[in-house]
Amino acid sequence: MVEALQPSELDAVEKLIERLAVHPRLGIPVPGGTDPEVDDYTARTDPAADTGDRISLVYRVHEGMAAIFVTWVIAGP
Repeated sequence: MVEALQPSELDAVEKLIERLAVHPRLGIPVPGGTDPEVDDYTARTDPAADTGDRISLVYRVHEGMAAIFVTWVIAGP
């Protein structure tokens, strides 16, 4: 089931993405990748102001492209 993020949850995700733009390896490494140029990480937002829920982002840091790709956005308590 896909649900939209609440405004404060979206704000929390945007702030996390801004931090990742400066420090892309801020998250917890996820082992098991097969591409030497790609590292997988998971990072969590601070609790949302209205719901208290945290959002987890699963993302990849691609060295060759100097880019971050968000692969999953997971919302929950």
